[in-house]
Amino acid sequence: FLSSPTLPYYNSPLLPFFFIRSLHLSSSTMSSDPTSTPLHPAYSISNIKTHIAIILDLKNSKYSTWRELFAITAGCYSVLDHIDGTSGDNNQAWQRLDYLVLSWIYATISSDLFLMVMKPKSMSRQIWVSIENLFNDNKQARAVHNNPPRQKKAKKETHATQM
Repeated sequence: FLSSPTLPYYNSPLLPFFFIRSLHLSSSTMSSDPTSTPLHPAYSISNIKTHIAIILDLKNSKYSTWRELFAITAGCYSVLDHIDGTSGDNNQAWQRLDYLVLSWIYATISSDLFLMVMKPKSMSRQIWVSIENLFNDNKQARAVHNNPPRQKKAKKETHATQM
């Protein structure tokens, strides 16, 4: 068991037994079928929250940070096209990846935000844009609230100087 003609590192005294066993199991289960496709890198993420440690919430908005972390992770795992709108693919493998990206989005937003943006049969790009619009609208509303239009301010100043 510990020696293999195809894998010379099995005889290495530096490798622990459990590691050698896992190498043996993985090498014996690998497909030699040239038509099989390798697993997409995005499927290697078992918990998206280890990559995006922020839960996006309307009350405590960290949208720009969440967006950047999400885009970096999506780029790193070759699924950025699912959120930036550059993909035109619509085959079965692409749709499965889109469900995965959508699950990443849903897993990294608050339940209140989820209820606001979730729509049945949506694609990840649609939900991404909904979140983007929601936070951009809130940003504009906060800006108007915090900085009233200059015309009103100018009229008040003019009125005050005339008195």
